[in-house]
Amino acid sequence: MFGSAYPCSFPICPQPIMCPYDVPVPQPFPCPVPVPQPFLQNIIQPVDVPIPHTIQPVIIPKPVCVPFPRPVPVPVDRPYAVQVPQPVPIPVPVERQCPVPVPRPVPVPVETPCPVPVPVCVPVPQPCPIAQPIIVREPVCVPVPVPIPMQTPQQYQYRVQEGVP
Repeated sequence: MFGSAYPCSFPICPQPIMCPYDVPVPQPFPCPVPVPQPFLQNIIQPVDVPIPHTIQPVIIPKPVCVPFPRPVPVPVDRPYAVQVPQPVPIPVPVERQCPVPVPRPVPVPVETPCPVPVPVCVPVPQPCPIAQPIIVREPVCVPVPVPIPMQTPQQYQYRVQEGVP
């Protein structure tokens, strides 16, 4: 059952790991007092010899919980602040009345319209127009021939005959 070694996926394990059971588990931190270490125990193994070409059952070892004492922190003598009693102020009753603030109107500045600069019209010298004679290049009141529809003689008209392809 432990004949095949699977390579370890962690970078700190260069060699393949073969992990038989009952291997002591290291403590998370060193302890000066000898403490029994928990062991992984596989109590029941129904299949000890693997049968080739069959689906093998997956056996997951369950750790047996063995309580181990944790070190008790030892207090270290360190300087600490000493509480000094402070005097507590006693309220003294005042016979006179306190003035109540009266709301007073606060002048709000009124917005005055600011003059917007307007562009000033500056006379620009323009070219003076010169009177030009109007030249008409088309003759006026000339008779224009108008086409008149004329009747064509009977001999030039076509007759449509029915039944002729």
